[in-house]
Amino acid sequence: MARNIILFAAAALWAGAAAAQAPMPRNVTVSGEGKVEAVPDRAILPVTLENKEKTLALAKQKNDAQAAALMKVAESFGLPKEKLKTTGFYLAPQYRFEPGTNRQIFDGYLVSRSIELTLDKQEQTEEVIAALAKAGIDRIQGLRFTLSHPKEQEAQARKEAMDDARAKASQLAAAAGAKLGPVMTIQLQGGGWRDAPRPVFAAAMAKAEAVPPPVLPGLETLEQQVTVTYELQ
Repeated sequence: MARNIILFAAAALWAGAAAAQAPMPRNVTVSGEGKVEAVPDRAILPVTLENKEKTLALAKQKNDAQAAALMKVAESFGLPKEKLKTTGFYLAPQYRFEPGTNRQIFDGYLVSRSIELTLDKQEQTEEVIAALAKAGIDRIQGLRFTLSHPKEQEAQARKEAMDDARAKASQLAAAAGAKLGPVMTIQLQGGGWRDAPRPVFAAAMAKAEAVPPPVLPGLETLEQQVTVTYELQ
């Protein structure tokens, strides 16, 4: 019995030593980047309707009138209601400090409503801005352009990132006198569309003779990064 225990222990030690001496698989880890540029075909126009009056009823009434004017402009350009989205609503009493006494004095009510218009025809942007300004809607800020169907460009950017990673790994493998093997792991890193919101101030165009400002969509840039580990052979 003792002899069997000794043999079993020896076998276990031998197996452990063999496992410890087994060569670790060789690999190389690289990062890849892909970039795609596309002309946006959709515009998102954030509008703020703000009214301050002595009474809440009057402030709300004027704000509702502005919202109705906005709806009328949207309808004139064929925008369905689902292309308008309320993103914020604020209603509160306002106060000011009395000079010399530092006392708060009631100063009326403020009603503010934020609405986003989505224009599937971005070429209408200038005309819509001018029409809103003529309707008395003078706070338009944060215009941005997007793609209505970005999936194709996103897939292309990921493919370019993988191609870039493979090219780097192949170069490193060749320099090390090895061959590139199959992919072991893939990690998709952060990335996305890069676009800075464009400020638009409609008050400057409020006069009927105002000329719509030049609004250029430019290019949207999508960047994707991957980290890939390849086996070396």
